[in-house]
Amino acid sequence: MEPVHDKIPTVFVPDTTPPYFTNFDFNVDTATLVLHWSETADGNSLNSSRLFMSSRGGEYVPFRDLSLIGSQHSPVLTYVVSAADINEIKVRTNLGTEPNNTILQVFDDAILDMAKNPSEATVNVTVSQFDPDSTPPVPLQYSIDMDAGTMHLQFDEPVSSQVQSNWLTLVGTNGTVALSGGEVLTAPGQSVSIALRDSDLNAIKLNTEVGTSSANSNLSIADGAFTDLAKLSNSIAAMIVPPNDFIADRTPPEITSFAVNMNLGVILLNTNEPVLASEINATRLLLQNINGTSNVSVSLTGGYSRSANGNQVSLSLTVEDVDRIKSEPNLFTNLSNSFISYSTGLIQDMNEIPILARDQSDALPAISFVADETNVTVVNFTFSMSTGTLEIYFSEVILVPSFDEEEISFQDNSSSSNSYSL
Repeated sequence: MEPVHDKIPTVFVPDTTPPYFTNFDFNVDTATLVLHWSETADGNSLNSSRLFMSSRGGEYVPFRDLSLIGSQHSPVLTYVVSAADINEIKVRTNLGTEPNNTILQVFDDAILDMAKNPSEATVNVTVSQFDPDSTPPVPLQYSIDMDAGTMHLQFDEPVSSQVQSNWLTLVGTNGTVALSGGEVLTAPGQSVSIALRDSDLNAIKLNTEVGTSSANSNLSIADGAFTDLAKLSNSIAAMIVPPNDFIADRTPPEITSFAVNMNLGVILLNTNEPVLASEINATRLLLQNINGTSNVSVSLTGGYSRSANGNQVSLSLTVEDVDRIKSEPNLFTNLSNSFISYSTGLIQDMNEIPILARDQSDALPAISFVADETNVTVVNFTFSMSTGTLEIYFSEVILVPSFDEEEISFQDNSSSSNSYSL
């Protein structure tokens, strides 16, 4: 018998049959896609853009980056789906979450067989083996902006916008502040932005051991605070995350309103954020009777506060300033003639940022007014028989025209019935 290798074929029929796609397996957890073809194909020739993952409801995601692993030449080829592609699938709750909504569309020219024949289109192929996402989400980055009152988290996969914000705690070096809630500003996805409640933001600012720098702004996340979008959702495990970025509060505080109690000689200032109450500089405060430049005004010479740091400062006026105010019949006698303006530095927030000036033309009106209802009393008096002069000292400023000397009587002692009336 002659050797076979000496035989030269007289007729050679090349492979001209295009390969076609038969079925596939998809593991969402490991982001692997196994493609089955009708014949051996060249795995490196795959054109990812010719493959689309779709659902029965019409949602679809085109693949942009599939990386071959394992055998290059085989009818069964395994690819790793890029993080961008797998997360495009995961963010859609009606696509790739169960076998029924995991369908592959393979258009023509997706791959070449070993004879360089391009594949034919095969559409609407339902997954054969499906493995769902079973891994909890992991935060990759966290930042907090104390100026804007927001925090931002970036995850390795899309998460739900139904965040349990009250399961988050800001952890400092010597203190913590547990959040009571917050508003999620973002749609489901890898990025989550949360607007802090004013009460929580103020609690953080009031605690000088928390939220003043990167070192004392760690975020403690409780079990289940965040979940992914898998059909059987996976909850985040408890952890503490340090900030990648920190923005300090740099916005000056504002006085939002004020109230007057002339009976006690007190002005109550309400602010939009906690302030250093004991650092108030009352000499920066101007009391005026209208909203605008006025010749009826009193600039305080002093005053003090024993309030705790917070959003409300009770300023006790000096006796001298109270008398000056009361000597003006058209100033701080009722709600309609009680306004304040101030220069910068009247108060500072907890970050020692001073308040900005408020001009007389934009004076703030009082929201509450308690009039002076305390009766004036005689504190002391002197009488000179040689000059016939009587000096009377009162507990506060009096309206001189109202003085009636005929109401004065002299007695030899406080209980005597012997008296002389003017």
